[in-house]
Amino acid sequence: MVAVRFPDPEGRRDAAGRVIPHEFVVFGDGADVVNSVYDGEQHLWPLVEQSFDHVYDADTTPSVADLRFE
Repeated sequence: MVAVRFPDPEGRRDAAGRVIPHEFVVFGDGADVVNSVYDGEQHLWPLVEQSFDHVYDADTTPSVADLRFE
């Protein structure tokens, strides 16, 4: 198991101007490739980038289904 946190790779901020952090907890084989924050950004961000782009500027709160990654 590994946990990693990094700022939004696109430099996006929330409505108040704060940096948006992305936090991940990875179990199993996926955790084997994450040995640093850099590794986390390189390996994990591509898995969620498209979904985050979809909900970032949405007019409504994302559903649980929008945020579920398996």
